[in-house]
Amino acid sequence: MSKSIVFGTMAVKLESSMSVRQSKRFVPSGMRKKIKGFSRDAKRNLLWNLQSIDYQSLYELGWTAWFITLTYQDKFYFDTRNDLNIVKDDLDVFFKRLDYFFKKLGRNNKLDWFCFWKMEFTKKGVPHFHLVLFISNSKEVNHKLLVSVIGSFWVKVITRNHKDYDSDIIASMYSASTNVSYVPMNRHSILQVYISKEIGKEYQTNFEGYTGRFWGIVNRKVFNIFKVEDREVVDDWVYYRIRRDLRNYLRSKGYKVRLRNDNGVRGYYLNAEDWRKLLRFYGGNRVA
Repeated sequence: MSKSIVFGTMAVKLESSMSVRQSKRFVPSGMRKKIKGFSRDAKRNLLWNLQSIDYQSLYELGWTAWFITLTYQDKFYFDTRNDLNIVKDDLDVFFKRLDYFFKKLGRNNKLDWFCFWKMEFTKKGVPHFHLVLFISNSKEVNHKLLVSVIGSFWVKVITRNHKDYDSDIIASMYSASTNVSYVPMNRHSILQVYISKEIGKEYQTNFEGYTGRFWGIVNRKVFNIFKVEDREVVDDWVYYRIRRDLRNYLRSKGYKVRLRNDNGVRGYYLNAEDWRKLLRFYGGNRVA
């Protein structure tokens, strides 16, 4: 039975190969059930991917990070959409137009990008999207340009089949339907707060009858270049002491924790560097 500790840039997770085989919740690839909501497993996978990005390398290469929100006005949504499958089509078309724009912009100076997205709902049941967009170094990309381009693209996408809709409402949507914020790549604390409070929220409403993903990664090949997963195989003595300290740490912060078998993943926690020190403290000659 193999046990290991996996380090991302902001998080740690414990894995046990035996728990993968024995877990009742484990479903072999190709036999997945329909997705009916933003589950705890989905939240864990989303956060782990965001917390495994090599932000230091991106910063040194001149990449920038942007927090973006794409929304619908309530009246427009209920008049013209009211169908989450159409909403997902809107997002797909939006990313295709954004990709074409970046390719055109980067003809002379290659421009790479990747993006995380997550779908959420207001209390009225209107969906909106939170995006974390990462863009490689380009002198042409700035806040003013992104606000203009993203706002224009989003409104044109969602109104593409409704040219006869109220022109005043459509005009007002350019400023009201998008929000674009820049965050320095080296400010990990700001990234962590946004990831935890905005991207990691589990609260969802009004998705009865909808089946499909609530989050995803666009341009995953580029993302995989900057994904960090350092795996350290350890023996049982080290594994269970690390797990005990992780549990006690979270309880000291006020979290109620029960570490259970979830597809072979025991849990993951912030502050990866501290747990590297803890592994060295417990490990020594005992590391397998």
